[in-house]
Formats: sequence, structure tokens, C-alpha cells
Amino acid sequence: MAAAGLVALALTACSWPPVEECTAYVSSYEQVTDFKMYADDGADGRPYLSLMFEDPVEYGPYTAEFRQLSETYGDHGYEREYYWLIGPRCFYPDCIRSIDIVSDQEFNGRPAGTSLADVVMVVGATAAPYVESHYTTSFDWEHDVPSYYALLGERGRTVPQGVEPFVKPLAEFTSADLRLLLVAPFCLVFTEEPAVRQHTFSVTIRAADGYPRHAHEPVDFDNP
Repeated sequence: MAAAGLVALALTACSWPPVEECTAYVSSYEQVTDFKMYADDGADGRPYLSLMFEDPVEYGPYTAEFRQLSETYGDHGYEREYYWLIGPRCFYPDCIRSIDIVSDQEFNGRPAGTSLADVVMVVGATAAPYVESHYTTSFDWEHDVPSYYALLGERGRTVPQGVEPFVKPLAEFTSADLRLLLVAPFCLVFTEEPAVRQHTFSVTIRAADGYPRHAHEPVDFDNP
């Protein structure tokens, strides 16, 4: 690349404060599409489904999208003790339009192939209260952790300082809930123990491009 091109590239990269000078708490926003799913053992032995999003489009501090969202959410003025401490990675707004889950078996009176959204909780972590309070809220991880979130065990506690649990019925979950919601952990937890113990669950996510993505995972409730 010619020297002039290198200079232009450097000027473009520095058009937004360097990472060590960025005062946003969130470190990036990710526009997700594809995902994988696997079954995991809960802290109490109950299985749950964990979703992992693949190859997202990432908007970091150097992008116009990041600057706009930081302004929209009021995420500026955060002081890191060390600049290299990474903040949460959050969903880009409206990148998920809908989520549904079905089984290949009957689930407590619900025929195979019908939605199980009424017996599943979306469990994750959110930065919304911390950012919206301008970094003054403090969650009590010793006494206030919801039971569905506690199912994640130590994994649920390996999150950036300031975030707190997010738990909501899948039947009520909408794209508006992506506001400052972390990309990981993102789990589906069952609220009922099924009479039929072996299932293959299929989760469908409809992304912002309108196309559905699917993942399938067998779960044995007697041998998670």
C-alpha cells in the first residue's frame, strides 16, 4: 500500500478515540445470524440449552454504529480502572426478530412439533440497569440471583462487573429485550420436568434478514 494510503487508513482508524480513551462501558455490539446449540448440565442437575452465536458482524468503538448506540443508551463517561478491562458484548438492536422451540416428542400435553415457548425461560445477562443508572447500580450476587439463572452455576457469574441476571419467559421475549442484553450467556431453561424423558429439541431464530436459522439438540432428562 502506498504511503498516502497508510496515512489515510491511520487517520480513519483514529477518527474515534482510541480504545484506551473510549468511555463507553459496552465494548461492542454484535449483529448475529447463525448459531449453534448444545445441552448443558445445570447446577442442580437439570439440563438446559445454551445458544452460541457464530461469526457476528461486530461494531466496536471505531464504528459509527457503536458511537450512535453509545449516544442512544447514554453509555459514556465510564471510567475503567484499567483500559484493557473488556466490557460486555451486547446484541445489536433488532438483530433477532423471534425465537421458538419445539420437540420431536410430546411435552406434558403439548403435541410434538408445537411451540414450547410457554415452558421455557430465556436466561442471560444484561447491562441495561447499570448503563441506565450511569454506572451506579450494584447487583447483590449473594442473595438476589434468580433460581433459573442460578442453574448456570459458575458460568453465570463469569460476566463483566456491573451486569446482572436477565430472566424472561420465551413466550414474552421480543426484539426490544435485546437492549443492552449480553450475547453470552444466552440460554433456554425449562420450567417443567417432562413426563417423556428423551427429546430432540429444535430452536428456530428469525434474524433481521428475515431468514430462519435452525439448530437441533437431543436431551435426556434422566442423563443430562
